[in-house]
Amino acid sequence: MRLKRSVLLVFILLFVLVNLAIAYTIYQRSLAPESSSASTNAKLSLSLASPATVAGITNGSIVTVDLIAQNTQGAGVAELVMNYDPDILTWVATLEGENILALNKTNTISTGKLTVDLANGGPGDLPANIPLVTFMFTVKDSSVLKTTFSVSNASSFGYPNIISPTDGYGSTALIFNPTICGDGLVQTPNDSGLTEICDNGSQNGVVCLATYGNTCQHCNATCTQLVTVQGARCGDSIKQSNETCDEGVLNGVVCTAGYAGICTYCNATCSVNITVVGPVCGDGVKQSNESCDDGNTTNYDQCASTCQNTCPANQIWIGNKCAPLGCKSDEIDPVTGLRSGLVDAQDFRLFGQKYKVPNLDCSLDIIKPTGQDICIIDGSDFREFGQVYRNSSVCNFN
Repeated sequence: MRLKRSVLLVFILLFVLVNLAIAYTIYQRSLAPESSSASTNAKLSLSLASPATVAGITNGSIVTVDLIAQNTQGAGVAELVMNYDPDILTWVATLEGENILALNKTNTISTGKLTVDLANGGPGDLPANIPLVTFMFTVKDSSVLKTTFSVSNASSFGYPNIISPTDGYGSTALIFNPTICGDGLVQTPNDSGLTEICDNGSQNGVVCLATYGNTCQHCNATCTQLVTVQGARCGDSIKQSNETCDEGVLNGVVCTAGYAGICTYCNATCSVNITVVGPVCGDGVKQSNESCDDGNTTNYDQCASTCQNTCPANQIWIGNKCAPLGCKSDEIDPVTGLRSGLVDAQDFRLFGQKYKVPNLDCSLDIIKPTGQDICIIDGSDFREFGQVYRNSSVCNFN
């Protein structure tokens, strides 16, 4: 008797389960549209609901992500798959939005897929611009840079595909360890949206010091520019301790000294000041402001010591005028240190009777011995010369 009752109870239980399954299938199909080809683009978006930021979040913290549809026209039901990384997050719960039915919620941990069927709790389409469903996770591994969620369509009942295929909606990333200027890694862009050119970590914005003659580069404070610093160098117009001079762009440019003047310029390597002497009377080069220049600054030749007076042939400048060439023999008295202005016996005594030496001034050798071509100044010359210059002040230059 007891056996018959047990068999009967089992039969009744199986009957009930089969009918429930049939009823649920009928219900599901009643939710589906008449045509499995129906579709719309709801432009789904995923967004972090809490906390406000996950930067630096710790393991075990709760993270919630909202699923929102911007347009749900023509879609009263939908079946979606939420994709996540099970190595980084652990699914806790799937929470329904206001007046939303979330049915057949399943989680495939090995692949990180949350499947959920959504239906409007009232008549009409799914509501737009409010959270349809909120997914709750705990953080399992916060050491990673970021983790990404995405939503895909996987209808088993011909529900409309409410995911926009072109607008990039339906995914979001949780950035646990955002890349920033200062982390020592060049990001293009970083998680602040800046395209980094450089990143020297704690040295960003610290001006480098270039050695003499070299350059160095440092990264600016926002990682957007490599700044070049020029070290001290020959040519920067600042004399360094290892330089003799520095005239900037004029280094190596030869200066031009004025007449009778001097100038200096710095050589191309800043190692020496070079002195340039300007043109001067006595350098043997006649300048436009000179009457003559015979390479010396003495009188008693055709060119005055100042290069301002020139005498004709066979005359000499004696200090204040041109005089006959013979006036070169107006010797300086060794006692007084003066010239008398006359060529007389005193000069002949100084010169020496019958004096014969190399480079002797032979302007007074007027009468040469017959057949000789040597310079001998003697009484005959003096008598001849004295006839012309006796008691004369022709050679007087005072």
